[in-house]
Amino acid sequence: MPNVCTISVNILLFDCKIVNLVRIYLMYAEALIESGNTTQDVYDLIDKVRARVGMPTVESVEGTGLSQDQLRKILRHERRVEFCMEGTRYADMLRWKDTSLVHDVYGYDKSKLSDPSSPATWTFSQIKIATRTFNAAKGWLWPIPQADIDINKNLLPNNPGY
Repeated sequence: MPNVCTISVNILLFDCKIVNLVRIYLMYAEALIESGNTTQDVYDLIDKVRARVGMPTVESVEGTGLSQDQLRKILRHERRVEFCMEGTRYADMLRWKDTSLVHDVYGYDKSKLSDPSSPATWTFSQIKIATRTFNAAKGWLWPIPQADIDINKNLLPNNPGY
């Protein structure tokens, strides 16, 4: 019988959050814009993100001397596109207090499907399933969990509306 060698390898597993350079550029650009700084530094940071995928510079598309609101709109679009599948949109919209997050829910009327066995003949009719409203008094903050309040009474009062 041949010699059998078993090697045991210990692998260190740990949770970590990797922050890529693009995220840092866009965070820094956002901080500059929100502090009122609309200098070339903001353009350069956004352009670095765009250059790596062959997109034109902000200046060549939008021009120079843009206002804080114009740069904010460009930056928010860049974040939406750059991080589209990373699950950060909701946190961005809460941070920006963007009420476009709240919208009615739509679906399709199943009774309008003429022949379920033949999708080519289906007719889709959009219907409103639910109307959503936004309560700004409490909508931007989540409640502090009761378990945390039970541990630390200094957390009272809870966030507004809860």
